Amino acid sequence: PGTHDLDLAGSVLRQLREAGSVQIPRFDKALHDGQGDRLPESQWTTVSDCEVVIVEGWCLGFTAVSTPDNPHLGVVNDILRSPQWTGLHDILDCFMVFRVPDPAVVYTWREEAEARLREEGRGAMTQEQVVAFVDRYMPAYQQYLPGLYTRDWGVPALQVTLDPSRQPIAPA
Repeated sequence: PGTHDLDLAGSVLRQLREAGSVQIPRFDKALHDGQGDRLPESQWTTVSDCEVVIVEGWCLGFTAVSTPDNPHLGVVNDILRSPQWTGLHDILDCFMVFRVPDPAVVYTWREEAEARLREEGRGAMTQEQVVAFVDRYMPAYQQYLPGLYTRDWGVPALQVTLDPSRQPIAPA
């Protein structure tokens, strides 16, 4: 929240529901030395007549809390209460949540992605930059993941717990 263009996301999802041809925004995480950015519209992908659409978002499904534990999350919490955010969830027919046993695994996963970009010679963050980058949003994970894992979705939802190597863990 705060880094998403919620109006664009809602518009694209509504267009996809109506069928026809839709331009899908693309994001390149190698831009700006690994900080990433949306590509220009000329590089977006055009799709037509989709029967199934998978929307991936690192905080999709997060819901506001009454008072965040971390005062820096006040703006994020306000966005999670906004009609644009809740409306985005209302467009979706179901959710699939990948649950992590410990949010700290995100540091490793992000470093793995950045290492691949470095190997490809593309813009990427250093290991130190990865830690600083993840440090910025880790408070949101700590605040909102428990609610994500226990919320009443109001639509079909599937949760899959992943181990540190991203493999599904069988339910107990």
